[in-house]
Amino acid sequence: MVRLNRSIVVAQLEGVHAAIDLILDIPGIRTLLEQHYIYPAVLGDLYGRAGNCNEGRRLLQMAYHLTSSLAEKKLLQDKLEALTVGRNDYEEIHRRPG
Repeated sequence: MVRLNRSIVVAQLEGVHAAIDLILDIPGIRTLLEQHYIYPAVLGDLYGRAGNCNEGRRLLQMAYHLTSSLAEKKLLQDKLEALTVGRNDYEEIHRRPG
C-alpha cells in the first residue's frame, strides 16, 4: 500500500508514466489488481490521465466490480463515463472528491 500511495505523489511530481511504472513494479501486482479494488482504481485513473483510455476503462471496470462501496462505484462510474464518451473533462472528474 505504501508504494501505491507513493505512486500518487510521483504522478504529481514526475508524471503519470513514472507512477504507472512504479505500480507495475509492485511485487504481486497482478494478484493485487484482481483482489483489491484500490489498485485497479488508481492504475486505471493514471492510464486515463495518460491518454490510454482503453486500459484505463478496463482497470476502472475491474475496480468497479471489486468494490462494494456505493460512493466508490459512483466515482468510478463517473470516470468510466468520461473515458467512454471521450469527454475532455477527465482531469476535472479525477480531481472531484469521492
